[in-house]
Amino acid sequence: MKKTLLLLSTLLVTISGTASEKQIGLEKIPPSANWIAHLDFEAFRSSKIGAFVLQDILKAPHIEQKMTGLKNAFGVDIDQLGFVTAYGSGEKNVGVVYAQGGFNTKQLEGFASLNEKVEIKTVKGQKIYSTPKVAFSPLGPDSMIAATNEEILKAGLNARLGNNTKQKKNPILDRLNELVKKPIATITAQISKVRKMEKPGRSISAAEQAIMEKLDWAGVALGESGESIRIACVMNTENIQTAEHVENILRGVSSLLSLSTEIEPLFQNDPKLNKIIPHIKTSVSRKSQIVGMQLEMDTAFLLEMIEEEMAKKRKVIENSSVQE
Repeated sequence: MKKTLLLLSTLLVTISGTASEKQIGLEKIPPSANWIAHLDFEAFRSSKIGAFVLQDILKAPHIEQKMTGLKNAFGVDIDQLGFVTAYGSGEKNVGVVYAQGGFNTKQLEGFASLNEKVEIKTVKGQKIYSTPKVAFSPLGPDSMIAATNEEILKAGLNARLGNNTKQKKNPILDRLNELVKKPIATITAQISKVRKMEKPGRSISAAEQAIMEKLDWAGVALGESGESIRIACVMNTENIQTAEHVENILRGVSSLLSLSTEIEPLFQNDPKLNKIIPHIKTSVSRKSQIVGMQLEMDTAFLLEMIEEEMAKKRKVIENSSVQE
């Protein structure tokens, strides 16, 4: 049971490397959050890429049986998942996840209640189910909040139920929503604070370090627009002068990418990159201290690339089955 709850919560945290309930609601996220991630499952399912990937997944052996088992045992209906928002301070393996849609919380509660290793308590009218490594609390018939321990869950509940100081306005998130309408996935992070939470030992170059020190919040959003996949990368710098320098660097990168035929020899050891680069369109923009770069690619081309990779994996699986 403990492993199952941990698996479910970890899955949610992992999926959601960030308005309306389908978008990030900053008013329900505490100011201590240094990174925020959001995944809109409905937007993913309705996109061409999402529909293609899900269709391929359903071809896997026994997948429908496994999905039915997941629904019957834990009350999780993958076809009805709505969205997931996750956030944390930046400390490794510590975070909060809020999920809505696709959950039968009564069924999940019943399953948790059957295990004696799960501690059940009621705090301020809210039922909490916890183990040493994970805790969750139902918030409605199809919504729940989970965290890596009970204390973090309580803080998440306070913020979710309006009993905490709300997150400040996030200009990075606003800009990402301008560049990518109805994003499928969004992640933002306060670079300096997240880096302070990292364990020592991870080394980066001097150039990367210099750039990191001049950034405040940064973020990425991915979405589908018409016949294209769009990715927006946005950075909030410490001042306008730095923003201008970053803008110039990004415009240089954009110009280099536009000369795809000439730069292909630079990537002789990476044929996949050679194939992709000519299909990427880029643009750079700046609003005061916020600098952004957009990358756009034809959905049809990306689907072709995904199909090639999936075909290779299917062949490997088929060959291994024959050898056995």
